[in-house]
Formats: sequence, structure tokens, C-alpha cells
Amino acid sequence: MIEFAVCILASEHPQKFCRVDLLEVNRFRCSPQSDYQTQVIAWDWDDEFRRYNVVAWMFTEGHDERTPRRIGDRWRVNWAVGDVIVESRLCSWTQTEHDPERENLKLHPKRRELRWKIEKSN
Repeated sequence: MIEFAVCILASEHPQKFCRVDLLEVNRFRCSPQSDYQTQVIAWDWDDEFRRYNVVAWMFTEGHDERTPRRIGDRWRVNWAVGDVIVESRLCSWTQTEHDPERENLKLHPKRRELRWKIEKSN
């Protein structure tokens, strides 16, 4: 918690926060011939369909700050756009032979785009 407080105090702009139900660090490849890519996917639980749906994703290659870190009882990651810290109580690491974000899009083609529930720190 001390590290987090120092980040806020050292920042010129207040940090913005978004809470999601699940963060997933996914290493995937779309075909046996392709290289693996790593992405972070932000998921929210959908009560109506009783499953998680993607609200945002970003690639992580070459960006250590895009890897979720445990701080207290939450997982936090600096999102690639919008100067936003995304946090969740749950975080999973997976490796797949498909892109879960694209698979979810097939199930939920009219999904909401990133709907950050932004809160500013003092």
C-alpha cells in the first residue's frame, strides 16, 4: 500500500481508477505456425448471460507496467490508454490456442466497449 500512495503523491495528475470483475493475463496464438502473444483482458460478469464478457484488452509485450501486480487484496495494472489504473479482486494467467477476446466477441457481438467506472483519487 505504501508504494501505491507514493505513486499518487509523485504524480502531477490524479490517478483514475476502474474496477472490473476479473483481470486475465492470456498468452495465446491463433495458429500452430504463429508466435505466442501476451495480452491482459479486463472482464465484467454478466448476470443475464451468467458469464464474463470482455470490456477491454491490451497487448503487453515490452511493457512490464502492463502486467497486473498484487497490492493488498487487489490486482492492479496500468492501462495502456487513458492514464487509468484497472483493478480487480481476481486475476488469472492462461495459455490458449485461440484468442479469448475474439471468441467472446462471437458470443456477444454488440458488447459494450470499455465502460470505465472511473474514480479519481484526491
